[in-house]
Amino acid sequence: MTGDRRCRTCREVCTADVCPCCAAEARITARRTAERLADSGVPAAHRYRSAWGNLTISEPRGPYARTIARVREFVDRGNGTQVLFGPPGTGKTQALSVAVLSTIEAGRPARLIDPLSLLDECRAALAARDPKGWLARWSAYHVLALDEFTMAEQSDRFWPRFYWLLEKRHAAGSRTIIALNCARSDLIEALSPQLFDRARGSGGLIPFESWPSFRDEVQPPTEDAEPDADEAAPSDARQKGAAS
Repeated sequence: MTGDRRCRTCREVCTADVCPCCAAEARITARRTAERLADSGVPAAHRYRSAWGNLTISEPRGPYARTIARVREFVDRGNGTQVLFGPPGTGKTQALSVAVLSTIEAGRPARLIDPLSLLDECRAALAARDPKGWLARWSAYHVLALDEFTMAEQSDRFWPRFYWLLEKRHAAGSRTIIALNCARSDLIEALSPQLFDRARGSGGLIPFESWPSFRDEVQPPTEDAEPDADEAAPSDARQKGAAS
């Protein structure tokens, strides 16, 4: 059939239903994707959001959508380090999750991790005298997302290796995205001047602060809440029905 792509091995039309070679390749790809998803570090609550449009469907042209577009642009075509900052509950973890999941769905390795876990792995590598192994592992991810970034408990021995990792990832054309709950005025202190300058000169400093917390949209009912007017007083029709 004109225009059909044929397998170079068996010359069958390249579909997983017809060509055994393509079917085998599809199984390998599916298994690799499943392994990467299991290693993604994305919380189970966010795993259903594997597409960028899932984040902005209710607000396709608002400030949140424009901010998400900047993160997506960096994931698709950027390089270096990008920082997402703002109050808690403004969608930073969701953005990191989709950045990781969409990268995995596109066939590339990605991982979400909190910096303290990364620090623990670095300490273990230093204890085992294998810092290069740690560096090689975390340099291999096309997208590395660090959530809840904090300077706390990060030793002087860790920081040179952390910057070493960022430098190696930048040289390889990889993307590192860092998210933290922080006001704009405290950003340099929260990140360190070196990391602040690195992000500003590559992926940018992206504010998640022009909209209220998504957590405020769902408020649990309180025990002493006043009932609605319709519930507090029955209608005339209900009163007549009860009287009859």
